[in-house]
Amino acid sequence: MLVTAAGSAASARPADVSVLVVPPFPPDRYADRGAVGLLVPGAGPTVSGAGARASLVRGKVQSSVIGGLPSGPPLFELGTGPARTTIYVSLPPPGTHLNRRRYGIAIVGPGYHGLLVSSHTHVPGLIAIADVAPTVVALREGRTPAIEARADANAPARLRNLDNRFRQIGGARLWARILTVGSTLLLALIAAVTRSPVFGRAALLAAPLGVAGVLVLSALGSTGTLPTVALVFALSVPGAVAVAAFASTRLLLSAVFAGLIAAFLVVLVAWPEVPALAAIGPRPDGGGRFYGITNSLETLLLVPTLVPAAVLGTAGLVAVGLLALVTVGWSRAGADGGGLIVILAGLAVLAARVRRTELTARRVAMWAVAVVAVAALLVALDAISGGSSHVTHALGGGPSALARDFGHRIHLSYNSATESWRTLAVMLGSLAAIAVLVLRRPRTPLLEAFGAAILVSMLVNDSPRDVSLFGLAGCAALWSWERARLPGRV
Repeated sequence: MLVTAAGSAASARPADVSVLVVPPFPPDRYADRGAVGLLVPGAGPTVSGAGARASLVRGKVQSSVIGGLPSGPPLFELGTGPARTTIYVSLPPPGTHLNRRRYGIAIVGPGYHGLLVSSHTHVPGLIAIADVAPTVVALREGRTPAIEARADANAPARLRNLDNRFRQIGGARLWARILTVGSTLLLALIAAVTRSPVFGRAALLAAPLGVAGVLVLSALGSTGTLPTVALVFALSVPGAVAVAAFASTRLLLSAVFAGLIAAFLVVLVAWPEVPALAAIGPRPDGGGRFYGITNSLETLLLVPTLVPAAVLGTAGLVAVGLLALVTVGWSRAGADGGGLIVILAGLAVLAARVRRTELTARRVAMWAVAVVAVAALLVALDAISGGSSHVTHALGGGPSALARDFGHRIHLSYNSATESWRTLAVMLGSLAAIAVLVLRRPRTPLLEAFGAAILVSMLVNDSPRDVSLFGLAGCAALWSWERARLPGRV
């Protein structure tokens, strides 16, 4: 990706910068003399004019799930007229609105021509409102700004296509989640009734293969409409059965899972916009997470991670475990600190239960500290090697920043879980079903490890409904597979 560094002259000396709030505008208006993009005005299901304006000048957002305005002093004052470098932005009107619209942003000045890009979103043309204030400060101080530009003669057309994809993907997201869970539960039910090892393995494979199909759609430029997503999952069920019939040994099944995780890692690193523009993946248009691993995908990856560790022993635990940790936690891939802790917790419990270690309160506390310490070490190594994400920034802020981040997640998680009685009922019902399957005798190390990972995820992540629902699908698949497989076989 060719990126101009916002003007060599601007980088060499402080720049005269003005930010002007203007009425909504088409990107063509400024494309011939500057760089253009789409601005995400806030985070959460709704956005307000007051919240967007506060986020613009402070360089931070407050999710509408929590409510209120972002705190802290303004980093700049809005301008009254153009300057040598002028940032034009349009914002939501007064009042509260659904967060389904992207607004125009354009920068006219030295070095800004073509398409606006930001390393914080990883989606060319998409800009987070929190990036504007740091960009203003950096330009005024002669530093490299958060928002840069890349040459693109068709920037307006590219933005219209991007906006159209976001609108159509929004309608398919709910059905993609339903179909992911539904296809897994369907195969798990068939496996439980028929005691078929093939259908048991197919239940494990249905969700990962369905997600892979959705990512292929995104890579091909599909808008991810409901019919195409439904077709993908309709094909994923017989596809999972076919792959399950082939992967009839421990080594083959583990190789399939490792291959799926490795492929996901490559996509996250090489084409981060592919999962961002998929029906299952981050929701960059909602301002919460712009790239990487979501809590839903992190939960789906537990099965492909824990199964090889269970059937291959130490070799599988180390090899596939490390691959999953890199995929989930690396800032250039998943950038999910909570996911690191969840996967480490699952692997630790699995290793302990396989060795028949007694789970005393003292040991659980020691392992909890060890899991957090290892996760912190991995994030620190990522930061030392040049990685940068919200996770490395939180760790760099020390214990107080980590405590604030954890408190923020707990607050967000509670508000998300209690936003309606339906959401709360789905979450509690799913968790109760997981508990029944995990504690049902004979209890197995694999199910206990999965249950422990889900419990940890409910504590460290902020999407309790998705974690519990996708966790139920994964737990049902594991239970039906272990019930159906023959002794010593997969």
